[in-house]
Amino acid sequence: MAVKPIHTWHKVVAGFLQDEGRLNGCVKLWRNLDIAHGGPDDVRVDFHSWNDNPLAIAEQIWRMRPDGEQPKVYLYAYSWGCYTATLIAKALERRGIRVCVMVFSDPVYRHYYLAGQWRALVPWTKIWIPGNVEYLYYFYQHEPLFIPDDKVVVNPRGHACVSKYAQRTKIESEQINGVAHAYMDDLDHFHDKCFEVSRWR
Repeated sequence: MAVKPIHTWHKVVAGFLQDEGRLNGCVKLWRNLDIAHGGPDDVRVDFHSWNDNPLAIAEQIWRMRPDGEQPKVYLYAYSWGCYTATLIAKALERRGIRVCVMVFSDPVYRHYYLAGQWRALVPWTKIWIPGNVEYLYYFYQHEPLFIPDDKVVVNPRGHACVSKYAQRTKIESEQINGVAHAYMDDLDHFHDKCFEVSRWR
């Protein structure tokens, strides 16, 4: 039996400790994108955890692509999910597939082994964006690293996203003031930007 190809993918990648079993900013974003775009049978709107397998996700997109056409891929992510989204993009690059647009909220670097995770808390770490990404818009905050509350809260701060090939990828960013990392997935600016770019063709 023939399988109908998928022409457009909208993928929301959540942050650390977020999953589809809890109502959080990324789940809300996924649900609203699904309402807006999930009707046609050649469009998929998916939710992913930050630790889902980026190679399997890229392989599915590649295998379900229309014959002789580039699928349209939109990635929206928060925190560690942003780094996972870059790994998805890298895996797609190896398969010759472009990413139309990515929108990130407070992207945080994630090292590939545990002993390197201290780099998530230092400001000079960068996230490198592969050359198959056409456009990236990201929001970041630089509130204090340690926020006093009932107890002291560690506040990871968004890292700079840098293109490997500036001539191929347009990157824009916006600093958000007065919002800690834990609330950046609910940021109205982030959700509004995701909906804006999700309508690009």
